[in-house]
Amino acid sequence: MQKIIYLFSLFLILWGGTGCALMQKPDYSVPTFYDLSALKVPEAISAPVEFRAFSDVSGNGVGLFSRSAEGTVESDDLNRFTAPPVQLIRRRLIELFPPVPVNNPLKVSGTLCRFEISKPRKSALMVMDYKFSCYGMSKAVRHRIEVKLKGNSGVQKAEALESCVISSARRLAGEVSKFRKECDRKRERK
Repeated sequence: MQKIIYLFSLFLILWGGTGCALMQKPDYSVPTFYDLSALKVPEAISAPVEFRAFSDVSGNGVGLFSRSAEGTVESDDLNRFTAPPVQLIRRRLIELFPPVPVNNPLKVSGTLCRFEISKPRKSALMVMDYKFSCYGMSKAVRHRIEVKLKGNSGVQKAEALESCVISSARRLAGEVSKFRKECDRKRERK
């Protein structure tokens, strides 16, 4: 009886091992990472700006997210950012604006509300709330930037999202320059 149990156990081990050996290895794809600095553009013409705290209320983490017509959101696990998008956006804005002199009074902070791909509109969408402050004055603006996709690949999605950041930076350059002039005029009147 003991011999039968031993043989049966040996059979189960060999049968189980053979089954595992014959199974295919699952396919694995390495994710591609983006950092919103692929597009080469000139520096923005603007008053020097100190970029302060930027926060993210989009909830996207580091994934490239797409939104369907029904409002469902899905993450593309094969295409990711190297850091949370709000950090990459702040870094890109710092790169696009002139260097900040010491004791610069003009400060800009931001809150990222949306940074995603809209499937039904076939476009990238960025919604960012900016707050400017200078000499005790402040102003808030919202940028809603949408850029059409050139295709559906991860590279094309990342480029469209980066184009949103660049469009926002160009618009921001004009707004902060105008705000700085308003602040200087108000300060001179005092």
